[in-house]
Amino acid sequence: MEENKDGGNGKQEPQFDCFLKIFFNTKTKDIAFETNVPDVITGYGLCDFGKKGVDTHITKMQQARVTPAKGNMLNFVRRILK
Repeated sequence: MEENKDGGNGKQEPQFDCFLKIFFNTKTKDIAFETNVPDVITGYGLCDFGKKGVDTHITKMQQARVTPAKGNMLNFVRRILK
């Protein structure tokens, strides 16, 4: 009989068998890699997913900085028509 390793909530966490870690020091400009990728195709695929993840992260960070304007569209139009 198998042991239930889901913490009792019914959800099982995914098991990852490949990883690609990239470390970068902005002060010294050193780069380090840690990976267990078995082939080039998998490695390039992980890099592509990483690029998409970075793009998504940057987009979310930029959206968090945008503050909504006070008032609404009608106030904007009224200011233009004055």
